Amino acid sequence: MLSIFQENQGAIAGQLPLVAFMFLTTSLLSSFVISYFRSGLRELPGPVLARFTLLWKVWVHIKGDGHVVYQNIHKRYGPIVRTGPNSVSIGDAAMIPKIYLSRHSYLKSSDLAPFTFMIDGKSVESMFTTRDPVLHKALKSAVASKYSLSSMLQLEPLFDKCMPLFVAEMDKRAGLAIDFGSWCSCLDQGLALFGLRYSFDLTGLLSFQELFGFMEQAKDINGVIESSWSFMSYGTLVGQYPYLHKYLLGNPRLVQFLDSISNANPMRLITETARVAIDKYDEKSTDLRGDFLEYLRQKQLKNPQIMTDRDLINNILIFFVGAVNTNSASLRACFYYLVKTPYTYAKLVKELQDADTKDLLSEPLSFTQGQKLLYLQACIKEALRMYPIVGTPFDRVVPKGGAILSGHFVPEGTVVGISGWATQRDKGAFGEDAESFRPERWLDADEKQIRVMDRSMLAFGQGTRGCVGKHVAIMALTKTVGQIVRVFDMEWAGPREEWELTCLSETLASPLDTVKVDNTGFDNAAPSVEKPPGMPEGPKAGDTTETEASPAAEETLLGNTAAGS
Repeated sequence: MLSIFQENQGAIAGQLPLVAFMFLTTSLLSSFVISYFRSGLRELPGPVLARFTLLWKVWVHIKGDGHVVYQNIHKRYGPIVRTGPNSVSIGDAAMIPKIYLSRHSYLKSSDLAPFTFMIDGKSVESMFTTRDPVLHKALKSAVASKYSLSSMLQLEPLFDKCMPLFVAEMDKRAGLAIDFGSWCSCLDQGLALFGLRYSFDLTGLLSFQELFGFMEQAKDINGVIESSWSFMSYGTLVGQYPYLHKYLLGNPRLVQFLDSISNANPMRLITETARVAIDKYDEKSTDLRGDFLEYLRQKQLKNPQIMTDRDLINNILIFFVGAVNTNSASLRACFYYLVKTPYTYAKLVKELQDADTKDLLSEPLSFTQGQKLLYLQACIKEALRMYPIVGTPFDRVVPKGGAILSGHFVPEGTVVGISGWATQRDKGAFGEDAESFRPERWLDADEKQIRVMDRSMLAFGQGTRGCVGKHVAIMALTKTVGQIVRVFDMEWAGPREEWELTCLSETLASPLDTVKVDNTGFDNAAPSVEKPPGMPEGPKAGDTTETEASPAAEETLLGNTAAGS
């Protein structure tokens, strides 16, 4: 009897791998079938693989072409597309108010959880990552005044401290091809990447009056750039399966282990950089300096319960990482579209020349002066339209009871999102030339059309969860683009006709956006360029008249710059 039992036991043991495989396969197939036939979503069109698994979205992120994919799927399938077992992409700008301006009914999804920082062994949520609207309001209120336009104007001397360094480094390479920078090639380019290095140095000054020296040394100092990029890449990929974060960089023990053996933890160098800057600040003095760190430190001294040490470091990190990504990518976009559109470039040069001739500009260009240069503001806004920094949808969760979106019922709990790359090139909002860079659209439009275009813009998000650092970005773009175009002549010098974009993180990078600079500046007259065929009539590059805008356009260009987040 025992022998028979032992024989059966051995036979069963031999079948265990097969049983386990069959169980796993059956479970996966069941999961796929349930996902495919999920009520409310099975009727929606979309890629076949996306109906069964999130691997479709993961693959899109790995390939780095999310910005293109989210445009194309809406061109192919329509305004509402199924992009995962429980996720939907919306390409209809009319849905922006419903999803993003609905007073907290559409909560953020959990895909941003991996972007939380581990500080002193604890994962700390920020106003960027938290899903809780009450916590978000409290976190935002603690720092909102520092992000206001009036506060940003107080930081202008720090901008002006960094600008001469940027100009000097570019001047050294006059006549040479300069890569304005990309995350992808930032580790092996010698004299390139000024856009990115300038952004790091500028953000260091704004954050804690620390000029890191990225431009001067022309290298990735202490691996900070690499760490920032690794952190963004990690957050984006793991964000597709956010529950994994608590087992990875959201696990204090794993983080402690990684810190003990190497620099494998991308958050470590960024956090240490902030700590060193804080220590330097505390050692020097308590004099009011106006930078972001000083603001937080003073707030902490007044109310340490509201602003703990963890909160202070967390806010510094969010400002630092966010500003670097936004500023560097936006600057590259502005310069790219200007040098690739000679007619527009010439008109901008002419506007700056006219203002200089009338002694309306200081050295360097002030933000207030730049706001009054309407064509400059139109160029910036058009670049942000053509190149929204976030390459993938801003995900939200459908509230209880479900919702009708673009004519379809979407059940509660579904993750929905809209990509600016889809809405900001919509011909219904921006005209038949929506794929073209034409700043005049913001100057010629009437009030009604401007409202339509503004409602389709997601460059800084919309609603209470919109980008709180909008004013920092607009000031950086206004002062930098205006001053560089004023001082240098630029032309495209890339190895290809067009730049090459990748979307390996939430933000975009451009590996090939090389320009050749000359330091002749305004010594040469603005080039005379033929107006492109089909472009509506407007001031020509050689006209002596100033750039004019409709009253509605002028109010929008200046008003949007000063709008709250």
